[in-house]
Amino acid sequence: MPWLGVALALGAACAPASPAAGPSELARTEPSAAMPTDPPPPVVKEPSLAQRLETPTRSLAALGTGASVALRRGELETVVTAGTERPEGPPVSGATRFNVASVSKLLTAARITALAYEQRLKLDDSLRSQLPGVRLPDEAGVDRSGDVTLDMLLRHLGGLPHQPPDLDPSRIGSSWVDPGLLRRLSDAWTVPLVAAPGTQRYSNLGYALLGAIIERSAGASYADAMSGYLATVGMPNASFVPRDAEHMAWGIVTRDGARTTNPPGWYLSRYSMPFTGLWTSTPELARFGQGLGRAVGDERSPLHAMVTGSARGHGRGPIHGVIDGQPTLEHDGGGPGFLALLVVLPGLDLSLAVACNCNGDDREVAESARPFLREILAAALGAEG
Repeated sequence: MPWLGVALALGAACAPASPAAGPSELARTEPSAAMPTDPPPPVVKEPSLAQRLETPTRSLAALGTGASVALRRGELETVVTAGTERPEGPPVSGATRFNVASVSKLLTAARITALAYEQRLKLDDSLRSQLPGVRLPDEAGVDRSGDVTLDMLLRHLGGLPHQPPDLDPSRIGSSWVDPGLLRRLSDAWTVPLVAAPGTQRYSNLGYALLGAIIERSAGASYADAMSGYLATVGMPNASFVPRDAEHMAWGIVTRDGARTTNPPGWYLSRYSMPFTGLWTSTPELARFGQGLGRAVGDERSPLHAMVTGSARGHGRGPIHGVIDGQPTLEHDGGGPGFLALLVVLPGLDLSLAVACNCNGDDREVAESARPFLREILAAALGAEG
């Protein structure tokens, strides 16, 4: 759900102090040695960026148990955390990894774009050429997999359903946690289209198919194929499979006033990893985002094609927008127990990453988070250090 797709009208961070009134000109035109002049007004020190981020970060954490915010502008980095990684758990730190839900799609898009840069595939390749076992029949029963390109999948233009109907791994002798699930599915998978190719429809399934292409290119499971790549984009401690329990946030799901806590192992669906499976700290996510921003003006970057070619709306992974006159690359994510946001302003060399373990797929919780996210973004845009 897009939270910050409109510009913020930001006022001055701190209004200048009013000058103090001096002695009355009618009473005295020159100061007397016996009457000292009024003292100079006190210097008003503007709160630091970290101080401006503290309150909304704490408010965001209160929707779950913890939150983390990281901002990079140029070579300066600011990290603010609040709360704990789980109920009665250790405090959130800059090393705490959160599940970032649909922000994960940006890493799948980055890898596909990088494979195209390496000439191991082309963005205009058809899905049929990459996954010949996948059929996409239209209303007339005609297979359109030859008409849907990888570029269309990246942009949510494949005409695919958001999720495939009646997906049940047991029907193909597999399970949700089977590392070979995507390969087994894509060996022989028929998914009826819900719209004509070229129609904008947000689809998690499209990114699952891109994940299957990444697997076949690497000859490994999606998580294994991505493990080495994450380090090359500034995310050495990120992963698609939780590697250990240390520095891991737990998902907090609220239903009808009751809270349920999901440990990291609950989020192990191999089908959903390419579109909602990434675990990362906000500093590493912000570093990745800054790399995306810098790729906009660098035609030699493997990610240049990912972040260009779109003026507004869904591009090849990022959502292109404008905030306060500045072009942005954005993606948010909300899933069971987690909420995340990445906003990049290439013109300012600025990248903002936010994550908390609140129930991001609940509309009421997401609406409660909106003002805190806007306050965090306002502080980031006003940042001078």
